[in-house]
Amino acid sequence: MSDKARFMDFDAAVEESDNKSIEVKIAGKNYEFPPELPAKVVLSQLRFMDDTGQLSAAQIPDWLATIVGKDNLDEMLENGASWEQLQALLNYLLKEYGIAANVEAVDETAEIGDDEEAPK
Repeated sequence: MSDKARFMDFDAAVEESDNKSIEVKIAGKNYEFPPELPAKVVLSQLRFMDDTGQLSAAQIPDWLATIVGKDNLDEMLENGASWEQLQALLNYLLKEYGIAANVEAVDETAEIGDDEEAPK
C-alpha cells in the first residue's frame, strides 16, 4: 500500500462550475438561491413523504422552508406573498434545479381550488 494519501476535492467542482445563482423577486424583494439544489432539500423531502411517496399537505411548509430558507420564507410571508406566488416560486426553482417532475406531488396536495394562473 502506498504512503500517498488519497484526496478528492468535491468543493472544487462546484466552485469551478459555470452555474449561476438563481435570482427571483417575490413580494417586493429580491432573493438569491444557490445554483445547485442543496442536499438538505432532497433528504427532507424523503423524510416528509408518506407511504404513497407523496408529500403530505402538512409537510409542505417545512419542505418549502428547506428550499428557500426559513428566514426567507418567513420574510416572504410577512411581506404578503400569496399562495399562488409561493407555488409559482416552488415550480420555478424545481424546474431550474432540474427536478420539475416532482412538482406534481406538491401541486396535487397544494390545490387551492382557484383556476387563475400563478403570476409569472
